[in-house]
Amino acid sequence: GQGSVGAHRLSRAEFARWLEDAAGDVNLPPSGPRAGAVRVLDARAVPGRQFAHVLVGGLVEGRFPARTPALPLLAPGDGEALNAAAKRRLVRLVAGEATQALPARLAEDRFLFFGALSAATQGVVLAWARSDDEGREQVQSTLLDETLRLLEPGATLRAPRAASPPLEAAASLDELRPRLALEYLSAPRTRLSRRAAGAEVPSEALEALPWFADARRVAAMELERLEYFAHPEALPGPYSGRLREPRTEQKLSALLTFDARHPLSAAVLESFATCAFQGLGRSMLRLEERESPGEALDARSSGSFSHAVLERLIPALAEQGWPRAPVDLEPAIEAAVAEVAADFERANFTGHPLLWPLEQTKARTMARRVLTQGDEAQPFAEQGLQFSRGEVAFGRDASGPWAAVPLPGAFPGEETVHFTGRIDRVDQGPAGLGVIDYKAKRAAGLPGRNELFSPAFQLPVYLHAARQALGVPAVVAAGLALRDAVAKPLSRLLDVPVSQLLAVDAEGRTRAGEVNLANAVHALLGRLRAGDFGARSLDCEYCRFAQVCRIREQALDDWRPK
Repeated sequence: GQGSVGAHRLSRAEFARWLEDAAGDVNLPPSGPRAGAVRVLDARAVPGRQFAHVLVGGLVEGRFPARTPALPLLAPGDGEALNAAAKRRLVRLVAGEATQALPARLAEDRFLFFGALSAATQGVVLAWARSDDEGREQVQSTLLDETLRLLEPGATLRAPRAASPPLEAAASLDELRPRLALEYLSAPRTRLSRRAAGAEVPSEALEALPWFADARRVAAMELERLEYFAHPEALPGPYSGRLREPRTEQKLSALLTFDARHPLSAAVLESFATCAFQGLGRSMLRLEERESPGEALDARSSGSFSHAVLERLIPALAEQGWPRAPVDLEPAIEAAVAEVAADFERANFTGHPLLWPLEQTKARTMARRVLTQGDEAQPFAEQGLQFSRGEVAFGRDASGPWAAVPLPGAFPGEETVHFTGRIDRVDQGPAGLGVIDYKAKRAAGLPGRNELFSPAFQLPVYLHAARQALGVPAVVAAGLALRDAVAKPLSRLLDVPVSQLLAVDAEGRTRAGEVNLANAVHALLGRLRAGDFGARSLDCEYCRFAQVCRIREQALDDWRPK
């Protein structure tokens, strides 16, 4: 065909060349994506605005609508009492007329939800998660329930729980690779959906790809870990806590040899008894996450401060004749708190200067409660035992009869274990001796009957140390909860006499069975020396290694055999 430009006639090929040359001289600014196409807003910023589409997320009970917050400076019920006494709303607790009043937070969230729905001109998407990050089921919002009742059936779409989009929906190589690995490498029992057609055996070309070989290795690791966590009787493998390799045996043996130069503490024992994997990270590899100081003392520092106050106060009172003679407690309490606070300030971070005096007030209250609430400060008074000494070190930092506290072996393969530690308090009398361990918690948090050696080792270890150092056969022990001043004797946890609990000879240990310190210590150390550091935790709530384990109890329900 022919074309023309002004008076010149051009062929199609000539016109194409001319157009290409002309376009080459024109510079067009690059056009990027239109800014502001999606706005992420707080619900309070939506009313009064208009959008083509609105997506409202987080529609679960407790979040939207949110729970009614606690009133600052007021205890529960004080707001209603103030309003009733003043006969008017001094504190805003409800909104609306008296006959149709709603809690203020619920009324506000209902208004914000209405504003979000009204802001859309073309469509609204309401979204909620059926479970939280821990796999726990969540209850959808009442606001959502009320809205769904107005919609036609079928308006709800349940999005599948998928780690990656299905093959047909993969939009990039980054989305395709994980889906291919899941289809070819996942075990049938671990799947939530059917395997894609034709994904039974990977092709040679797929097997040759480096990323697929890496995925196969990772899949084998996860399958081993899942088998271990799902079956309590299973032994750990190399990816679930087994450390039985020739290159690690010598180092492991050295780390688990507790002689007089490298004694074992009850805290380390309890760490391993709670979870061998946690003990490996914390006690052997020294992996500990540093906590950033806050405005108030953390729980550990607060407990240390309370301990220190009692350790200073009880001996001072004993010098004045307490508990046999009446003693004016207040000056002694004030002096002990002041002295410990001064020492604490020199060595530790004490938080906000306005909150530090409150911590000292808490310590005074704790001391009064312990000393005046019945006979809890003297849990062994009926046996005739009175305060003898506080802060008794044994093992590494001790001298005299407390310097060496061995626990001999009695059966093949057992090695002598030496202990170290510090007993908060020792009471003595003609009938024997008692050890007391202070705990900065309530009595409900002290070890129960089923927790002896699982993981509670502290009181039995202290009893063993005291009996061996002082040569007294009759011994008792108790934990003293400082927050409610309640003592819990060790005898409540035992079905056998203390003599059997502390037996070290083969006959006595055989007779005592599981309720024996030596049996429990040597059994635990035997598992560790065999390389069993599997994560069989008794309590993951405050563990800093939970992100490494990545396994949650609820996720195993479908995997365990029925």
